[in-house]
Amino acid sequence: MSRRMFLAGSGVLLCGISVGMLQVASFGFDPFTCFVTAIDHFGHLSFAVGYPIITAVMLIFFWIVNRHLLGIATILNLFLIGTCAQVTKALSLSLGLDSFTSRALFMVSGLVLMCLASALYYTADLGVSGYDAVALTLAQRFRQIPFRWWRISCDLICVLVGFAGQASVGIGTVITALFMGPLITFFQKTVSEPLLNQKKPVADKSAD
Repeated sequence: MSRRMFLAGSGVLLCGISVGMLQVASFGFDPFTCFVTAIDHFGHLSFAVGYPIITAVMLIFFWIVNRHLLGIATILNLFLIGTCAQVTKALSLSLGLDSFTSRALFMVSGLVLMCLASALYYTADLGVSGYDAVALTLAQRFRQIPFRWWRISCDLICVLVGFAGQASVGIGTVITALFMGPLITFFQKTVSEPLLNQKKPVADKSAD
């Protein structure tokens, strides 16, 4: 359980940091941030306020249809993502990390970090965010279509809503929408699952 908690906590923390990095990059938000930002514009809310409200509404729905996906990581995600994102953005801008080169590095690093973060807390199986639950539930219900295609479809819908709501949509958004699904699967197989299944070393008794 301790290893699962480590994966879940690390995943949520890294996800919040990655969202802030993509906001600093200003090459377009990730798809769900686009969706949340569009809704925030309509409701005149800040991201730190709008994110937990929208996520909480989604969680109520998934508590009814697929509560297996909800857990301690879901709660951490609900309260920490928005705050971590805003702190990361504020810290980065205060350090003057807003040149074109820095922004490009933030975009690439933020995308990779977000996929790694998602893989970590998916594998921990201690709950996922309301948005992540959408593609996971569809993949479970319709197994003939791989998860990565459900994720790409959900991301593209969020991008369209974000575009309609005047959220920041750009090359970073398109890259994220097209590659998050495959990259999450890659990190699950190469990083998070090996970490979870790593066996503890057996003590050498030959010295006794």
